[in-house]
Amino acid sequence: MEDKNKTFSWKRVISIGLGTVGFISAVLTIYSVFFQEKKASLVYDIISNTNVLDINANVSKLDILYNGGSLKNNSQNLKIFYIRVKNEGNENILKDFYDLNDPIGIRVNNGKIIEMPEIIATSNHYLKNRLLIKIDHNGQILLNDLIIEPNQFYIIKILVLYKHDSNPSISSIGKIAGQSDIPILHSESSKENKGIWKELFVGNIIIQLGRLLSYGLLMTIVLIGTIISYQKLIDIINKRKKRRFVDNYQNEKGYKYNEIDDVLFNAFINNEPIDFMLREYLNDETTLQHDYKKYLDLNSTDKLFDPIMKNLIDNNILIIDEENVKVNDEVKDRFSNFQKYLKKVKASYESSITFEID
Repeated sequence: MEDKNKTFSWKRVISIGLGTVGFISAVLTIYSVFFQEKKASLVYDIISNTNVLDINANVSKLDILYNGGSLKNNSQNLKIFYIRVKNEGNENILKDFYDLNDPIGIRVNNGKIIEMPEIIATSNHYLKNRLLIKIDHNGQILLNDLIIEPNQFYIIKILVLYKHDSNPSISSIGKIAGQSDIPILHSESSKENKGIWKELFVGNIIIQLGRLLSYGLLMTIVLIGTIISYQKLIDIINKRKKRRFVDNYQNEKGYKYNEIDDVLFNAFINNEPIDFMLREYLNDETTLQHDYKKYLDLNSTDKLFDPIMKNLIDNNILIIDEENVKVNDEVKDRFSNFQKYLKKVKASYESSITFEID
């Protein structure tokens, strides 16, 4: 009989997993508190860029009139920009960050703003109530000085008139302390051009470490789930194999049933401690006497938490003789005969993983 019995410590896996997660969390916390640079970062993000009239669509009866003139006849078009003004940094943008002599704003190149920009959305009530938009004598959009916390934003809509052979674009004006300029982002095109690897690795170090932690947790959960599923599958296969060995043994010529067989066979099929401890005690009586002495030293409450010795005694597998203990002779004979049968038929099975609780 080949019994490949392996012990897998469930507590050890949980401890290692939680320890790893705790360590990564501590590193993230220490980095974000002591080492991450505090910096404001105002950006203009073009989230939409749409033509009102598709010049390439040759529909004779379709036209747009502006200021009494035909856009098509004048080779003009209208473009709508939706721009999100956002603080993508990790520090508040305060009023002291602005330069009164160089106010922030937006310049439209190769086009003309034909109406006052419209406020579409704001991330909080302060921005909604305090945001003011002006157009100066150069046709540039001026934005007032606002306190903008990290990840807070507002969205404005700009309507631009341009010649159809030109390409209107947006540029930033003004000064924010700590920034050489106000960058222009293009979400409307970057979503289409961004590959899967860029999607995976976009973001600063905190975002990347956060993803690493999340992916690590997910992989740990998947790994634990796989191990548990594997054990359940092995348990089912082993029980069927062992039950078949028991059935064949009971059909052997000369076999006579005894009640003690139910205990021995059930322990064998279900991989219970009685099965392998009985083998241990039959091979080494010193171990049996040592374990029994330890059992006697336990108080009545603790004995309830030592089920192996208690079950062996309760099922008359072990016989108490004053302060000594021995294996019941009848049990010894029946257990030994069954073990000899398993060896004779070359029974081979892989024991399921035994999870230690303590």
